[in-house]
Amino acid sequence: NSLQCDICIQMINSVDFLFKKTMQRVLNSIIFLFRYLMRLKEDDEACREALKSGKVLLYHKLSPLLILHIHFYNCIPISLDLEQIFEKIGKDKHIVNESFLLGCTDKNEPQFSLEVDRSALEHECRGMFVDLRKAFFMIPGPESPLAGPALLRWHQTNCFCSATGQPTVRNQSGGFRVCHSSGITYYPKMAPVVIVLVSDGSRCLLACQAMFPPGMYSCIIYMMYLYIIVLHLYGLIIN
Repeated sequence: NSLQCDICIQMINSVDFLFKKTMQRVLNSIIFLFRYLMRLKEDDEACREALKSGKVLLYHKLSPLLILHIHFYNCIPISLDLEQIFEKIGKDKHIVNESFLLGCTDKNEPQFSLEVDRSALEHECRGMFVDLRKAFFMIPGPESPLAGPALLRWHQTNCFCSATGQPTVRNQSGGFRVCHSSGITYYPKMAPVVIVLVSDGSRCLLACQAMFPPGMYSCIIYMMYLYIIVLHLYGLIIN
């Protein structure tokens, strides 16, 4: 019994040691990624250098470019020579420098987003620009093109200072915009969104907007809609 207890204690200590080592590696990786991202956001030169080896998600009117694979489309960042592609279709190759930093992959590969004209990009990249809502139903993997349009839209609507009316200037990463006249720095806003799943245990309530393609449904997004539906269900509102 004493020998068995000693063996169990040794096994527990070994597992505990391995667990702590694993957690330490994970923590170190997260800290390294966070510091790397902060450096890219704050250091314009480092961001420009990362753009040379990074990947870019292309958008047209906030619709992501999906790349065609054998049997499905996927939202894969372009790792090709974008400057060469732009020159080939007669566009200014320096437009690549207008990309916004989105983040990094698990392998510390920087990813950027870029709003472009449709032109001949679909043919050159062997893909197509798809409405953002439809794109989610066409992507089988964990890739999410949602962050790109949100950041692009913020920059499109914050080109001028609300205090002076003067143009604002972005930094290289697109992490903020500055009005040199007033000295005000603008950062992308974080807007909390609530989505609700209404269920009776075995079924859930889904809604369909007129703009949705056939067969597409969604959970209830706005709390006011949910409130009205609940009142209808309980007979508190009569049509």
